[in-house]
Amino acid sequence: MLRCDQPERNQVCAVCAATDWEIVRQGSDRLQSLPRHTYYLASCKSCGLVSQIPIPTPSELKIAYASSYDVYRPAWREAGWPCWKILRQTTTLRRIGRLKQFARGHRLLEVGCGAGDFLLAARQAGWDVSAIEYNDDLAQLLKGRCGLDVRTGQLEPGVWKKSEFDAVVAWNVIEHLPDPFTVLSAIGEYLRPGATFLFSIPTKQAAQSGKYFGDQWALLDLPRHILFLSHSTVAQMCSAAGLNLLSYKTPAMDTLWCYFASAWGTAQSSATGRLVQWAQFVFLSLAILLCSPYLCLLSWLKKGTEAVCVATKGNSEALSPSRG
Repeated sequence: MLRCDQPERNQVCAVCAATDWEIVRQGSDRLQSLPRHTYYLASCKSCGLVSQIPIPTPSELKIAYASSYDVYRPAWREAGWPCWKILRQTTTLRRIGRLKQFARGHRLLEVGCGAGDFLLAARQAGWDVSAIEYNDDLAQLLKGRCGLDVRTGQLEPGVWKKSEFDAVVAWNVIEHLPDPFTVLSAIGEYLRPGATFLFSIPTKQAAQSGKYFGDQWALLDLPRHILFLSHSTVAQMCSAAGLNLLSYKTPAMDTLWCYFASAWGTAQSSATGRLVQWAQFVFLSLAILLCSPYLCLLSWLKKGTEAVCVATKGNSEALSPSRG
């Protein structure tokens, strides 16, 4: 690893407030045309959190999210069943299954609902749903076309009543937040005592794996993905927000999906003919299949690329994160 010698080495860690970093990766925005800006991921030498360094500014993130971002493409508006919609629906059904497994009640809040596919599925499953979304266009679409209670902005106290929800979900959202403690503390405030918080995140291993795929590594997604978290950092952040982490798993299917999606992106990004792209994808897929026993073992050991976590609201008051 390279020593981080830039002035940004004084950036304060979002988890432990340390300021000593080592650069572990660099990359650019795969959605932007040339010339591309270089972004850096660094590991905190104290707690192991992997973070962009420096943290992108709000104006930089606004430009990044204005690109053709797949998360903002509503599958429920797409006619027919193209491959990407089938994959989106499969992911949604797996998340609904986790909701049924771990949560009880009727009031659900989704943080960062994106295109609204999960939110609509949860409503169909019998939940009374609300959501908050960064993208105002999507929030207005879901309110106007679907009649959903979707607010625009970042989750903070005062948007809804305290202890109003039986479950809160945040699917691949925490990694987008420059200061996740603000949102996690608000989640703790909105949950009823004993209620459930389900969320998914790219892991620290995701930041350090898949370097063969470069910027096409599916979970890299710079500069939108700001944080990559380990089991210990997730537990520490939950505890600081008054939440008890009950489960941290890295499902093999999610790890394999990351590799296959990266193979597809790599093949599609090459400036070759369609036939050559498909040949490259098939070759990479065969290589992934050969490595799948090892990838499944890593997932079983909780060292996969994406973690699915379950936390509950404890009885203690939410604590402020340590700042030194």
